[in-house]
Amino acid sequence: MTVGSDGAFTGAATCMGYALFFKENTLHSSMAPSLRIFSSPPALPGLPKTRRASLCVLNETLYYLSPDGVMAWDGSIPTKCPGALDSGRLANVQSAVGSALDGRYYLHVARTAAGENTARLLVYDTERALWSEENVCSYEMTSTGGQLYLWDGQALWAADPSREADWQATDGVEEKLNFELTTGDIGLDGAEDRYLSRLTLRLDAECSSTVEVAASYDGGPWETVASLTAQDKRRSFDLPFVPRRHGTLRLRLKGRGQITLRSIAKTMAAAKGGIAGGEV
Repeated sequence: MTVGSDGAFTGAATCMGYALFFKENTLHSSMAPSLRIFSSPPALPGLPKTRRASLCVLNETLYYLSPDGVMAWDGSIPTKCPGALDSGRLANVQSAVGSALDGRYYLHVARTAAGENTARLLVYDTERALWSEENVCSYEMTSTGGQLYLWDGQALWAADPSREADWQATDGVEEKLNFELTTGDIGLDGAEDRYLSRLTLRLDAECSSTVEVAASYDGGPWETVASLTAQDKRRSFDLPFVPRRHGTLRLRLKGRGQITLRSIAKTMAAAKGGIAGGEV
């Protein structure tokens, strides 16, 4: 068979009964069992040969890393995945590997920047259209459908240790993880006759965990304002603290274990000093 585009094929995948054949700057599709090739417009994002391993089918959608970013193909034309992802940090990629677990697309990328080799493990939540970055522990991945395994060259990792049997000694792995979360600026942009009198953090502890909350007022240094030690599994906690007067506020949660931040509630109070107030 021949197709009306230049260049060698760089990758192939199947999705929704289609066979997809990629080139650097385009893709071609064939609907089984027909052998007829349907050519896409040449302007559609293709697949560099160094990124062919990023191809991954998840919930009847094909994901891959193109020169324009992470793309999703669901039977029509490829579209860029939503969410804040710096396309500049995806340039000069030497290799890309993709896999999936529980509605999440895992993408390991290795690239050269400023003469240094860097690697990142990006995770895209397809249900919430959110990107996150996890600790790099792989350059090869494979999924069984119920578990995702990652190989770092020396050890084999499981993405969800709770799915492994006890004899494989993965219990407690989550409890040993250190975590850190930093918010952006929380501005007080409401009426100026109120001020923020208290913040209450709603936290869930999946296992025995510790967490320390620090605040940065108006871009200043971090100050520890609250802490929590959770001993029981799957418990919910309210962690309140009283901030001092400020214009903007950032929060940092740092600890060990597994903590989920469910909400941040603001309590406002009347003021006469012209401090602006925020909304819950």
